[in-house]
Amino acid sequence: LLGPEQSGHIMGLGFDLYVKLLEEAVAELKNEKGDVGALRPEPRLLTDWSAYLPDDYVPDEHEKLALYRRLAEAKDEASIDDFTLELMDRFGQLPPAAVALVELRRVRVIGRGGKDSGVGLVDSLKVFQNVAEATLHRPLKPLEIQTVVAGLQFQVEFFSGREFGIRLRGEGLLLLNRLREMLRAVALAEMAAEQLAAKMAERGKK
Repeated sequence: LLGPEQSGHIMGLGFDLYVKLLEEAVAELKNEKGDVGALRPEPRLLTDWSAYLPDDYVPDEHEKLALYRRLAEAKDEASIDDFTLELMDRFGQLPPAAVALVELRRVRVIGRGGKDSGVGLVDSLKVFQNVAEATLHRPLKPLEIQTVVAGLQFQVEFFSGREFGIRLRGEGLLLLNRLREMLRAVALAEMAAEQLAAKMAERGKK
């Protein structure tokens, strides 16, 4: 999730522990046979959000560790939805810190992109209190930029220089909602550009 030098930016011991558990889970999955190990790498995440399971929400430490591990191993949105529903059923409405924990996991899963292998467009994510950024592995093509902008109902900023990426603004859960929508738009733009390239290549053979 984060490099060791970045973990000091995380607020809340729960999320720091979650980061360590995620790294362990990823290492274990790489050693297992099957399709899971072939998944695209997820983007790194840097955040100052307080994201954890509070003691007054999940009092038992062993149960809390098991829940952190399960969330870390969730590889798609359906698994995250099931996890959230189970939390609500067992412990009640999620407190803000737990919501942040789940939704930050969600944006990493979405940021991995729609394909099962290769390198996705999103390299890293930065999520702060009123601004979020997605740093990309490469600049977007004109068609990809058009697809992203057309799929959003709010403004985003494209930045370039040493890094290329997309920045958006908002407060609280609105920021995370917008980030989710933007990452889905990026994934759609990537797939659309690949399909167009494949069609052009096919026509070139005729």
